[in-house]
Amino acid sequence: MKIYSLQLGELHSNCYIIETSPKQCVAVDIGGDSQYFLRFLESENLHLTKILLTHGHYDHIGGVEEVRKATGAEVFIHDLDSHMLSSERFSCKRVPGL
Repeated sequence: MKIYSLQLGELHSNCYIIETSPKQCVAVDIGGDSQYFLRFLESENLHLTKILLTHGHYDHIGGVEEVRKATGAEVFIHDLDSHMLSSERFSCKRVPGL
């Protein structure tokens, strides 16, 4: 098993890519920079099957939708954070009053 680490998004949050079998992988917390992330997968000849999210803040979910569309990977997040995937307010991307 190989584990890769990328720092993604404006806060440079850690994203982990875990090669689960030859050329198959899952990713944990794609916080942004989706094009960079996709180029990395291509350079390593990896096929992404699942995206695992530790929580729903924007610095952990910022690149998820574009990567999901590009790869067809399934997205997993705890039920209590699932509403954050579709809300800038709840994901803290847009904070009222700031």
